[in-house]
Amino acid sequence: MFPRQLKLDVPCSCGYNLRGICVTGVCPECAKPIIDTINSLPLPLLHPKREQIQNECRLLYAPVAKGLGCPIDALFFLVDALSFTRGMIRSRQHVTSVELCFGLREYALVLFDEDADEARAALKDWNIRSSEDVGKIIFAMIKSGFILPSEGGNLKDFDSIFSLDTLFTSDNCT
Repeated sequence: MFPRQLKLDVPCSCGYNLRGICVTGVCPECAKPIIDTINSLPLPLLHPKREQIQNECRLLYAPVAKGLGCPIDALFFLVDALSFTRGMIRSRQHVTSVELCFGLREYALVLFDEDADEARAALKDWNIRSSEDVGKIIFAMIKSGFILPSEGGNLKDFDSIFSLDTLFTSDNCT
């Protein structure tokens, strides 16, 4: 059985201590998804608990990644890209498929210091070669309870938004 509850003191942005709560749930105080709190923690050098929490998440993500045939890092990248995109939008929690793909592109460029070739190579290594791949991963994570679904979202919404050949062109995902 995989660990399902946080075993560490992790403060939500509202201040509530999330220790003992299922990582796939929401904060009982403010309803923020716990996975968003985990992914918003500072880097391991600044906050040593992030690495421990991510290790717990690795155990939880492993069956999803295996079922999809992609590395766990692909799931971490997409969760981070989703949080990044939500931060860009700021007005609401729901992110459309096009917004997520645009946010993924922008996040990849930030992560890889504006080096599109390096970002493209990492995405290829993570088996994220098209918007359809993004949709498959997102919907598998929704099914597993790691991401909350949005009303009306459909896997087909991710069809033909980008391929790795077009992702970093200036006219794509706009």
